Amino acid sequence: MSDRLICICNGVTEKELQTAILKKGATTMDDLKSLTYVSTGCGRCSSRAMEVLDRELRNKEVDPQQKLGF
Repeated sequence: MSDRLICICNGVTEKELQTAILKKGATTMDDLKSLTYVSTGCGRCSSRAMEVLDRELRNKEVDPQQKLGF
């Protein structure tokens, strides 16, 4: 997980977004906004936040360890 800053206005890092997705169940941009406040200021970070969301959901769906129950 990366500590790269995604949202300057609210100080949200990539790691915080990943935690919201992987541990708190965020599956939409609205979920991320309510859990982390990402993209609730100026909104310039919305595309970067969406990239993290898409990537993490794709990785989560194809994780063979989870599918096999390990």
